[in-house]
Amino acid sequence: FNAQSNLKTSEQYLRESEAKYLMLAQNIEDIIWTMDLNFNFTYVSPTVERMYGWSDVEMMQLKLTEFLSLESIRVTQELLSSELEKFYKHSDSESIVFELEQLKKDSTSFWTEIIAKILLDNNNKPVGIIGVTRDITDRKLTEDTLKKNQNKINSIFRVAPIGIGVTSNRILVELNDYIYRMLGYSSEELIGKSARILYPTEEEFEFVGREKYKQIEQFGTGTVETKWVCKDGRI
Repeated sequence: FNAQSNLKTSEQYLRESEAKYLMLAQNIEDIIWTMDLNFNFTYVSPTVERMYGWSDVEMMQLKLTEFLSLESIRVTQELLSSELEKFYKHSDSESIVFELEQLKKDSTSFWTEIIAKILLDNNNKPVGIIGVTRDITDRKLTEDTLKKNQNKINSIFRVAPIGIGVTSNRILVELNDYIYRMLGYSSEELIGKSARILYPTEEEFEFVGREKYKQIEQFGTGTVETKWVCKDGRI
């Protein structure tokens, strides 16, 4: 009686676990998948249709060439083959994270983040690859926009006909070419140094810091007229 009761309890636990897994696989935004060592799908969660347009049954039949560019295939095979080689040498494998541009069923491209790991059997031998795919298209677009904006800012920083600098705790972090030409210093002579090097006296250095930060605290910006000393001693 106890053996039968334990068996029923185990079966019920397995059914409940399977139901929870199916609910998870069907409702998360990411795609859970497994492949064999020849890079053929052996499982794809049903959420694949929302991301790719193919059903899980259709996706299972696809080859890498049908949804990855040649460059993405090369990256995928190199990374996963490297992980397999590492496992065979050290019996150790960690999850790897990489980004790929992929194709949907309608041939539109989108960016994904892949988290993958070698799949082992009960004897600790590699039998495939298990992974998660996440759509990061919006994130990539944001990153690209920020990069373009940063490039514009850098261009303005370099060619502006006024001195522009960045400091942190009054340490010189970045200066544009105009300041170097104005003062006669090289970047090696200024970057990483205290801004004190620019001022003829300690009093002037302290005055500017005190006055500027007081204005910034009150108004968000600060404007101060001061004296700087060039490398050759000119004020």
